[in-house]
Amino acid sequence: MVHSVWKPDEKIRTRRDIFYAYCKAVKNSSRQSNHIRSLLSDYCVRLAKGCRLTQTSQRDRALKVRNWQPMQKLLLQDFFNQFMEAEACRKKLKASMAAEVLEDPELLKLIPLMGMREVVAFGAGAIIGEISCFANPKEASGLHWHNA
Repeated sequence: MVHSVWKPDEKIRTRRDIFYAYCKAVKNSSRQSNHIRSLLSDYCVRLAKGCRLTQTSQRDRALKVRNWQPMQKLLLQDFFNQFMEAEACRKKLKASMAAEVLEDPELLKLIPLMGMREVVAFGAGAIIGEISCFANPKEASGLHWHNA
C-alpha cells in the first residue's frame, strides 16, 4: 500500500521561496555589517556603542574619521553599498511578508500567540502549509504548554 505524500501548492511554494530569500537577506546584511565593523576595527576605528550602520551619518563619519587611502576608501564604500543593498532587500521582503499575513486570515490567527510576529507567522505558514487543517492556531505553531 502506497501512502500519499502532501505536496505544497504553488502558493505555499512561493511563500517558502520568499521566506528563504528573507533569511538569506538577513544573513547577507549581517555578513556585510560584520565586514564593515571588522575593517574599521583593523584600522583602530571604533564606532559608538549602538550605532546604526544604516544611517548615512554613520557612513559619513566612518569615511571621515580617518585619512583613508584611496583603495581602503573604495573597499569601505563597497562594503557599505553591499550592506545597504542587503538591508533594502530585507526590508522589501519583510514588507511583502507582513502584507501577506494581513491578507490571510489563517496566518493572522497566529499573531496573538506569544512570540509570533509577522515574519515568524509567515515562516510558520510557509513551512507548515495549510494551517486550517489544525484544530487551533496554537496546535499549528507547535506551542504546547504542559501543566505541572
